[in-house]
Amino acid sequence: DQTDRLLVELRVRLEDSFKMLLRILLDRLEGDILGFAGHSNRVASLGERIAMKLQLSEEQIEAVRLAGFLHDLGMHLVIPGQSLRRPGPLHQGEWQNVRSHPIASAAVLTPLSHGSLTAAAIREHHERLDGSGYPLNKRGDQVSVEARVLTVADAYEALTHPRPHRNAMSPDRALDVLGAEAGEGRLDAEITQALGSAIPS
Repeated sequence: DQTDRLLVELRVRLEDSFKMLLRILLDRLEGDILGFAGHSNRVASLGERIAMKLQLSEEQIEAVRLAGFLHDLGMHLVIPGQSLRRPGPLHQGEWQNVRSHPIASAAVLTPLSHGSLTAAAIREHHERLDGSGYPLNKRGDQVSVEARVLTVADAYEALTHPRPHRNAMSPDRALDVLGAEAGEGRLDAEITQALGSAIPS
């Protein structure tokens, strides 16, 4: 009836506002760290293009896009900003916190009614197909297609931009590194191949 339609419309508007607020917050947090400014926006855009190259469903493409925007939000919740800005590698305790950030990021999506694909992609975006990733050491088909796309997009964007502890790689070098990872069974080979044609010229 009309009341139900109005409630659904209100929920959709509230969820859209919630997602927009999260993106604004993340833009502000990323802007303070060398190489991170715009990272999530770039990952979302590249992930979306890869998903379209793979002809995933509209629902999957949207999940990848939203996961790209929000995948690192938990990083800023579990790691102090000064640690992320400091040159040099993270300390052991900081690294343990980093390994928990996919779960923290996914947890932020709990209020969303249709966020299961997105939350799974975020939780799994540091998993590797050979089981060497984190935080859950998933392997093979246990890692969702959406997460595999997000993983490749995130890795490429991270490698091609500087960080406080390292310089950026060239696009060609980054593609070589990710191709080698796929060849060794850690990344999805089809998705890694699709990356090359999805990168904007």
